[in-house]
Amino acid sequence: MTALEVCQKYSVPLLEPWEGYKAFWHGWHEKFLIYWLTHKDYCERLMEIEQRKTPEFGYAPNEREVRIKHFRPVVGILPADLEEARQAYVTARQAYGTAWQAYMTVYEQHRAELEALHARECDCKYWKPERQMMVFTEEAK
Repeated sequence: MTALEVCQKYSVPLLEPWEGYKAFWHGWHEKFLIYWLTHKDYCERLMEIEQRKTPEFGYAPNEREVRIKHFRPVVGILPADLEEARQAYVTARQAYGTAWQAYMTVYEQHRAELEALHARECDCKYWKPERQMMVFTEEAK
């Protein structure tokens, strides 16, 4: 189900795309009242609530509807120091993303060496290089 379909199901409007981060009420149900989300984060969260917050996963029957109807952007003015702290967080998150991409680039350049080192040092039969993950099945032994 798309974000638009989720919004239509619960009769709430899908917000138009925006640049950067926006404060939202009730992005998650604990710890903080507000969460900072990009439009992509917002759409993904709508779909996650619809897919995962079901009675089959132990949630109340009305939980999806309640969450989605209360999951909305903050309209009022937030305290200035909170805005400053948010900007520091955004800057750090962007720096992390850049650093992670740089790390992954170098990692990929050395993946064959790491696979060879792993084969010499670890008798692990569960690591599957072609999938880049451990597979825990009997036939993986």
